[in-house]
Formats: sequence, structure tokens, C-alpha cells
Amino acid sequence: MKNLYRLAAAVPSLTPGNPAANAAAILALFQRSAADGAAVTVTPELAMTGRCGDLLGNRHLQAAVEDAVGRLAADAREIPGVLIVGVPLPVGDGVANAALVIRGGAVIGAVAKEPGPGDDGFTPASALPEGHLAYAGMTFPLYRSAVFSDGALVFGIAFEDEPWALVPRARRLAANGATAVLALATHPDGVGQNGARRRAVCGQSECLTAAYLAAGWDKTASGGETAYCGHALIAVDGGLTAETCDNSNALIATDLPVDWLKYRRRARRMTGLTDAAALPVIAMPPLPTVAGTGRLKPDPEPFVPVDEAARRECCAEVLRVQSVSLAQRLTACRSERMVLGISGGLDSTLALLACVETCRRLGWPTDRILAVTMPGFGTTGRTRGNAERLAEFWGAEVRVIPIHDAVKQHFRDIGHDETQYDVVYENSQARERTQILMDLANAVNGLVIGTGDLSEIALGWSTFNGDHMAMYSVNAGVPKTLIRPLLEHAAASSPENIAAILRDICATPVSPELLPGVQHTESILGHYEWHDFYLYHFLKYGGTPEELLELAVAAFGDRDDRADLEKAWATFCRRFISQQFKRNCAPEAPRILEISLNARSGWQMPSLMDGTLWR
Repeated sequence: MKNLYRLAAAVPSLTPGNPAANAAAILALFQRSAADGAAVTVTPELAMTGRCGDLLGNRHLQAAVEDAVGRLAADAREIPGVLIVGVPLPVGDGVANAALVIRGGAVIGAVAKEPGPGDDGFTPASALPEGHLAYAGMTFPLYRSAVFSDGALVFGIAFEDEPWALVPRARRLAANGATAVLALATHPDGVGQNGARRRAVCGQSECLTAAYLAAGWDKTASGGETAYCGHALIAVDGGLTAETCDNSNALIATDLPVDWLKYRRRARRMTGLTDAAALPVIAMPPLPTVAGTGRLKPDPEPFVPVDEAARRECCAEVLRVQSVSLAQRLTACRSERMVLGISGGLDSTLALLACVETCRRLGWPTDRILAVTMPGFGTTGRTRGNAERLAEFWGAEVRVIPIHDAVKQHFRDIGHDETQYDVVYENSQARERTQILMDLANAVNGLVIGTGDLSEIALGWSTFNGDHMAMYSVNAGVPKTLIRPLLEHAAASSPENIAAILRDICATPVSPELLPGVQHTESILGHYEWHDFYLYHFLKYGGTPEELLELAVAAFGDRDDRADLEKAWATFCRRFISQQFKRNCAPEAPRILEISLNARSGWQMPSLMDGTLWR
């Protein structure tokens, strides 16, 4: 993967008031971090001294800090990467709470902090003269704020109080291109403090579409009026990727795909803030990068929250968005019924569940749902039985309309041999079912509710003007891998006999049931889990084919063969590019996740796109 950088947060054992000892501890962690491949390592605020109080202005302490900084820079000369160290930095007649950026044996720049609570005695950054400063035998620029760049990675420096500021410095850094914010902190211990920091750091990283690293003092700084716990944490794009607490000389790291975050910012129209003044840029030679996919641990099911509580919340929100949107559409169209085809499969079951929830929201009896099962040449008793029992339990009106005779008549009309199991054989059934639903909707003043999901829409796995068409598509924003958790969520609050049906539907292999005998979709396309993985990373981060395949190997390689993953990627690319014509004329649907394939408000692409580049 190109431009993959490892970033680290270090928690050195702190010896208050002993710069030499602190420099030694910092150097040891920096050596470990660089040996681990880190391009940038950040340490806590005032890591060279701890908080000094009235000793800040003492010339003896200042001289010791300056000497320790010089020795640290010299000792780090051969260590690749950047080290960010917090120091009390004499500037004019005052002292700044500053971060020194060390690389190649020299300080290449410094950034000062605006004092916060407990920072009495420090000169505010806003009161400092910007310009070059002579210190520890080196000359380097001192800024109130700046960004550092090697041409690909751009990072900025923040301090502990940043996430809670009305206008956080990190926003200005991101507006100037920083994809990583490294915060020097102290992180006082206390009830609820760790949770508050997690929320703040994750929130900042999500808001900025960036990495946010924060390192705090370890327990050796405790013993006075405040305790410290060595809390360090890293979040990337809203997700906590690494954390340590209650450990000394600890080191955590994360791998940052810089190009992916830049793509995501462009996709979210985060091209800059019009009121953000330009910051100084300190250029430097290229930093070390990580080979391959590094330590990225891609989730095999990125659409499905791993945490159980988050998954429950996600499921509830999906049903809420579906039902709110459908209720509004029904009200606006003055429709009195919801008409949908039920097959006993995942998609139609979720659509039925959304219709039931819509009835509750509107105060309608659930018999306003007209659930139609239309058995054809491949319909099995298992799926049909599950569909009908579920619809009856939820109080829907159930109609059974076999399509065998109608489709055979159609075959005779067009001169098709009914023993020829081809695309005509399959699509004729899909279009016959759509005609029945549309005509029934006209008869009962209803809307045909589409059942196709986001994964099928991505692959174009639908019959044009057949199941591709509806009057409103409630599932179009829900990927296949999220539907099973949604039905399991419904099963958890259902009577056991209904929960058993829902679980059996989840266990039933995905099939269009258009041919006699066994017909499994995933044996044709590949696992939907693979396709959803590719869809997520392709649309969200703009990954290249090489990157996505390597990520898939990292996610599935211990279970699936690389050859199968390559075949699935080829299928995804071919179908995703070629099937845009179906998405361009798809029915309206609620946007449920950030990723949307709605051609009007989500993904836009010409129908005649040449897919050669992606094969």
C-alpha cells in the first residue's frame, strides 16, 4: 500500500525535575518506536521535566533542559523518523509550553501552547514572537501553529485542551492539509476521565477525517494533588485503533493510509475551510513508510458494528430510517396499502419488517400490508413456508399467486422453449412477479415496496424492470451483510416460534429460486461478505485494486484462498462498472448509511464507463 505511515504515542516514565533522566527514557522509547517502523512518535506535554511550577524561570533548570535537549537530538541523529517532545522553552523574558520536533539530530521546528488550566507561569503562544530561535546549539523556527510535511504525510501538533476548545487548533491544522494531529497531553486521572477522552479524541478524528494521537503522563507524575495514569490513545476517522493506560514506558502505534483519508476528505467535500488562514509549512525529506498493508486489521464485515451495544443501536436506527421514510412517502402519496413480494429470503423479510414498523409509526393496522408470495419453478417449501408464517404472524394480508401458468403462456407467446434454462427463463419470472405487484398496488391504492439491497444494487444482481423496479425501495441502503444482524435483532425481541423462523431465514443460503433444483447466488458471484468488503473500501476510501486485494487477504486470508478473493474482486469490478445503467434509473430510496449508490444523491457514474482499467 502506498503512503502507509506508522504513527506512535509514547508514555515515558517521568522523573519530575530531572531532564537528563527523562531524555534517556524518551530516547529509549524513540529507539523502540523507530525499530518498529514508526515515522512519527509523540510524547506527553512537558515530557522533559514534568510540571515545574515556580521553578520554570530558574536558570539552572532551564540550562539542564537545554543541555538534555541537545544531547537527545544528537543521540537521535541516526534514528529515522520524527520525535515530538514537550519542553518548557525559554523565549525572550518568558517560558513557552512548547513541542519540539526533532529529526536527523536537529530540532526542525517548535510549536507553542496557549495556556490552559494549571498552566500558570507560561507565556501564551499568542504573545510570543514568531521567528527563528537559537536553543541547545541549534536554530529553528518557533510558531504558534504550523504543519509539517514530507510531501505525502502532513501532520500538526496540538495540546491536551484542544478537543474541548470552542475552536480547536486541530480544525485549523486539518484545514491546512494535516491528516494526523499529534497532541501532547498530561491526562489527569479520575472517575470518567478516560471515557471522556476516548469520546473527545474519537470525535475529533471523525470530524476531521484524520488520525488523532494523544499521549499523557504516567503514574510517576502522581503523588501531589493530581493523579496520572499514563493514558495514551489513537483514533483514526472516528474509530479507536490503539490505547494504553496505567503503564509506564508504554508505546502504542497505528498505521495510517494517508491517501485514503485524503480521498475521503474529497468525497465528503472537505477541501478546506474558507475562513482558515494559511499556516506555515515545514518541509522535510520523506519519512519511512510501512510495506504492504502493515498492521492494518480490516474488519471482514465493515458495515456491521463489532460491539454488541453498537450493533443493537445500528439495527434500531436502520429500522427507524426505513420506517420514517416509508411513512412519509405513503402519507405524501395518499397511499393506503403497502404491497410487497415475500420469498422467505433475507431481503423480503427485512422489507416486511420495515413495513410492520411503518404501520406502528402511522398507527395503521398491519393488515394494510399486502404480502404476496408468488411461487415459481424454483420455489422451495422451506422459503415459502417461512414467508407466509411470518407475514401471518405480523398480521399482514397474505395472498398466494402462483406464476407457473402465466410464465408458461408467456413462453408460448414469445416462442421460448420452457426446457431451456437461460436468462429468458429466469427473467420472465422476475418480470411476471413485478407486473403482479404493480397491478395489485393500483387495485388497492398502494405502493410497491422494493426489496433489493445495497449489495445487489452494487452488483446489478436484479432483473431490469423486474425486481429492479418498485415504487419505493426501503432496502436499497442496506448491505447484505447487515441484513442478518437486523433479523437477528428482531428475533431477540420476538416470541420463540417467530424467532425460530427468523433464525432459519438467516441460515437459508441466498438464492433467487428461479431454476428447478439447487441455485445458490454466492456460488455464482462469490460470498457477499467479500463483495461488501470491496464495496465499502472502494467507495469510502477510493482504494486501488492492488490495495483492496491485499486488504482482503489481510481480512480473509486465514479462511479463504487468495485465488477466490481475486476472482471475487474481478466479479465485483466487472459487474459494478457494467451495471450502472440499472442504478441510473432505480426507484427512490432512503439513504441509510454514509455509502449510497443512489444515482441522484449518492454515487454518480456514466453508464458507458469502460471497465478495462479495473479488470
